[in-house]
Amino acid sequence: MKKLLTLSAFAMFAVLFSTIWTTAAAQNYQKLGTKKVDYAKNKDVITVGLRSGIFTKLKFEVSDGDLPLEKIIVTFGNGTKQEIPVRHNFGRGNSTKEIDLAGNRRIIKSITYVYDNKKAKNKKGVITAYGR
Repeated sequence: MKKLLTLSAFAMFAVLFSTIWTTAAAQNYQKLGTKKVDYAKNKDVITVGLRSGIFTKLKFEVSDGDLPLEKIIVTFGNGTKQEIPVRHNFGRGNSTKEIDLAGNRRIIKSITYVYDNKKAKNKKGVITAYGR
């Protein structure tokens, strides 16, 4: 009986854990950074750097509030930039589609998020960047 209860508890834990596993994590993405949006400015930057690794794809997830995202600018290790037009108002829990990076296997120096302050709501969103 004790083994059955232990097995049942383990099964319930496994089901619970699988439902809270994020989409990006489930797809073997590495978390690159998180930023709470500052609507006083129209952009925020996260620094990534060489220690995070080399990437070919990015994905972004929004939590805690809405986020009127205009574009994302990725600065690579060699100084070149890739501008990704987004122009979408993300709600809490929304994410971008998988974004392919220009070139092959890139080091990311930083990621800049550009917002539309006019569409911003009171609750500040949090954006998390993932790469693989």
